[in-house]
Amino acid sequence: MCDVCKSGYNLNLLFRTCEPCAPHCKECMLAKAGSCDSDGCDSGYTIVKNTSASYGGLCAPCASNCNACDSAGPSKCDKGRCWTRYTNNGTICSACASRCNKCSKAGAGSCDKGSCDKSFTNNGTLCAACSDWCQSCDTSGPKRCDNCDGRFYRSDAGLCIACAENCKSCSSSGCDECDDSFGLRNGECSRLWSGLGIFGMAVAAMSAVACCGWGAMKCKRDRSLREVQQPLRERQDRSSALTGVAPAGAMVMAEAGPSAPPVPPPSGLWRGYYVYERVNHDVCEFNLQFSENRNVRGDGVDDVGAYNISGSLDRSMREITFHKKYRRGTRNHLGFVNEDNEGHTVVYKGRLIGDNLGAGFRGTWQIRNSGTNSDGRFHLWPAEEFQPSAPPAAQVFQVAEDGECVVCYERAINTCLQPCGHMAMCQQCVSMLPAPRTCPICRSRIQSVLTQPRGPFHYTISSF
Repeated sequence: MCDVCKSGYNLNLLFRTCEPCAPHCKECMLAKAGSCDSDGCDSGYTIVKNTSASYGGLCAPCASNCNACDSAGPSKCDKGRCWTRYTNNGTICSACASRCNKCSKAGAGSCDKGSCDKSFTNNGTLCAACSDWCQSCDTSGPKRCDNCDGRFYRSDAGLCIACAENCKSCSSSGCDECDDSFGLRNGECSRLWSGLGIFGMAVAAMSAVACCGWGAMKCKRDRSLREVQQPLRERQDRSSALTGVAPAGAMVMAEAGPSAPPVPPPSGLWRGYYVYERVNHDVCEFNLQFSENRNVRGDGVDDVGAYNISGSLDRSMREITFHKKYRRGTRNHLGFVNEDNEGHTVVYKGRLIGDNLGAGFRGTWQIRNSGTNSDGRFHLWPAEEFQPSAPPAAQVFQVAEDGECVVCYERAINTCLQPCGHMAMCQQCVSMLPAPRTCPICRSRIQSVLTQPRGPFHYTISSF
């Protein structure tokens, strides 16, 4: 027994039961079950009078993408009643231009001025994209920007450049506001430590002495190196006194001169690998362009699709942050459109290992978009051959503590290839390279290998 029926049903007073109205009808109190009241059809439907009944009728669909057609009739659409992103083209609804939410004035296939989606602007009658990481560009125009996303700033060229790591807001002169637990000094964000202590200062100074020859680029040391030179010399002198000979691979210490201004890394192809879910290792390549003002740009195509790169280096040119944004619908390197290409962005943050480009940039990457929350590691080296360096017997080098060999992905990196200077392989994989042995990063011929098998003060040299 029922006293009140829900929408879409009519109460049978005799049997006190609920009987359904006509399909797509939400009210049939007057027309009774199986029919529909004159104003009772769902949105997108209109009443068609039943000539055999005194009241009501059945519900017939309007044109596609239409909300109402009570005046125009079935299979048509009333003026101004099309869905958002559609306009009335005579008696039917036709789509506006892509990325447009209104085209009642411009007409189908076009877009009204000021009616493009966020990050798009009206380019005549169509909607064109602003630059990457841009909110609006109505004044600057397509591929430029008026207002950038958070953690980006607008360059003089009208493009959006990423702020440095741990920076909330920035400008071309540096950071303006840092994240919590970081302090702003000279335009950069530094963690607010209570103090490094003697050990921390020694470690920081030690990292400045490591270098493996990288072409014409020389290892430069700042004045803080002097704090550790004397203890190191004393250790080497004691070793020489005990053995009667100079220790193999002993560090060659030079007087510290004035610090040279930092120079950007070499532009061009960078090659390496990334780690996903701890087990998947895949080769990655980036075309990176570095400028004197620390901006990083690039583009390319991989197994997902075409992408653009935008980012920056810190003032020391040792830390890098860049965003790799895929262009939705573009073909990948095999010529296919990959369904994984959602137009998403991958954020890379890394740091130069030691003082030498041969050890590359190592850091983390992350994806944060709808339905995806992924993280991993990456390691990149410049895929470029340099001129031979100084004799390797007088060189030492520093590698990432958790760096994985780019060949086996299992053992730690402990070699420096000569003359290119790349530090990307373990000793075992180097020994198994087929003749003629070539560097897996830059493909140049390997003449000798500097190996670090037992810690930072033991080195051996192998020639091929």
